[in-house]
Amino acid sequence: MSKSHTPVAASNGEKKLHDFFLTHRRTWVEVSLDNLAHNVQLFNKTAFGGKSKAIPVIKANAYGHGAIEVAVCLHRLGVRIVAVAVPEEGVQLRRAKEVPKDLEIIVFGASPELSYRAYTTYNLVPSFASLSSLRSFALATASSSVTIKYHIKIDTGMGRIGFLLNEVPELVAALLSDDDTLQHLSFYGIYTHFSKADEDDKAHTISQVSVFESAVKMFEKAGLRPPLVHCSNSAASTDYSHIFSEEQLGSLNSYFRLGISLYGLAPSGDVRT
Repeated sequence: MSKSHTPVAASNGEKKLHDFFLTHRRTWVEVSLDNLAHNVQLFNKTAFGGKSKAIPVIKANAYGHGAIEVAVCLHRLGVRIVAVAVPEEGVQLRRAKEVPKDLEIIVFGASPELSYRAYTTYNLVPSFASLSSLRSFALATASSSVTIKYHIKIDTGMGRIGFLLNEVPELVAALLSDDDTLQHLSFYGIYTHFSKADEDDKAHTISQVSVFESAVKMFEKAGLRPPLVHCSNSAASTDYSHIFSEEQLGSLNSYFRLGISLYGLAPSGDVRT
């Protein structure tokens, strides 16, 4: 004979305990926005002699610190450009009512074709690492009624994504051409990423700087220098005097990207922030 499996009602005390665990966690994170504000202001004052401005990187939910709250804090400090890794992070910020609409959001990662609409709908700034992706995006957004800003990524030695130096002349030629499909796009920024700037030996980073400088000069010679030129991450922005010549400081660093050090951490044991 089988036993009865009739449910037994929870006592009032058990229900209260159950409700408590549904709404409470025994661990939490407290983020000091005052400390974050101090960090970005310190870098803006000291990096590159105070002649460059930070582009705070708030990808991955601001490194786990809360992208929306961090974005609002940065805007109050006068920051008007931030960066994320993928378009959905930008969409999240745009959908948040707290985040001011004049905050520019650059997406540094490659974007699949299915995400192109997000850039026009949510006013995001894409990055391109190949001429084919630039043209694909241009065709897909040809009906846009507004001019779309974009950045070009140069691979100077990290080996991830970006135009190689020998691919830049073809890109420059395309931008100078009368190609109607590109007319609604505005070349707004050029950048690269250092792979070893957080190491004590700066030889590879200095080599990357040289490649990036050559690429920038190709655009300049064609009259195509964009407003935003940036290559330095937190490590390079700290150790800039060991990486750049005096001329390169100004010509390659109109902005710098502040990622991990925005949140109070040194990029590595070889770099002291």
